[in-house]
Amino acid sequence: MAHLQRAVVAYGAGGFAANTAYINVSNDSSDRWLCQNLVIRGTSHKSFSLFALILALIVGLLIVTTGTTIEDLIYWCQGKSGHGISKQEEWTANELLMMQSLLYEGDACGV
Repeated sequence: MAHLQRAVVAYGAGGFAANTAYINVSNDSSDRWLCQNLVIRGTSHKSFSLFALILALIVGLLIVTTGTTIEDLIYWCQGKSGHGISKQEEWTANELLMMQSLLYEGDACGV
């Protein structure tokens, strides 16, 4: 059955002969109809899912938004509950630029 299907596709697509001089145009109306209406799945075009594309975009936006706001959100929650405020202040004080500034001040070279 699969061989018969391949033969029909090859006949309709004109794939029987490698040399096009041997291809004859059929006079039979059913053969012409078959060649004109044969739909073959080709590899020249690829389909993609719009749903998957939108889902990937939304997940990416959620990751970026979470990454940019999580520190402020945690600081806000800690401020409301009163826990961890000293750790947040220590984190802010120990940042790299602040440490460099403190070192230069200690050497009387800085601000």
